[in-house]
Amino acid sequence: MDKWKAAIELGNDCFEARRYDDAIRHYQSAKQRVVKLFPQWFQRDDIVAAWVVSHQNIADVLVAQEHTGQAESELRCGYEFLAQQVVDRPDPDSFMALQRGIRQLHVSLTAHYQEHGARLSKPVCPCQRPRRSRPRPSYSRSSPNVSVQ
Repeated sequence: MDKWKAAIELGNDCFEARRYDDAIRHYQSAKQRVVKLFPQWFQRDDIVAAWVVSHQNIADVLVAQEHTGQAESELRCGYEFLAQQVVDRPDPDSFMALQRGIRQLHVSLTAHYQEHGARLSKPVCPCQRPRRSRPRPSYSRSSPNVSVQ
């Protein structure tokens, strides 16, 4: 987590200096560190908070660059990833941490929509895994032979 924090701080310095491309590079680096840590996370609240902050910071830079559609996609990507983790990690401790992160990103998305409107662009997030496909039940259209008297 120390390397994540260092990357976030470097990104913050670049953002304040309006060096947006450098800020995004540092924030992306921080996000990739979280992606690597996520499978073996023990400090649930910390890793989820790191995930949320990484996505929010990238979205802030994109808004500053007037790329509001990409900012929306970044926030949605973070939100959808956490929502999928709720399915993948059914234990109660993980669930609570994930719900807090989902709530934070939902608030960020709502504020973004209120200020910039919805662009409804598809999120393109390298950390987004394809969703598990669930087999659909097959239903027969034929009805059983029922005699009516």
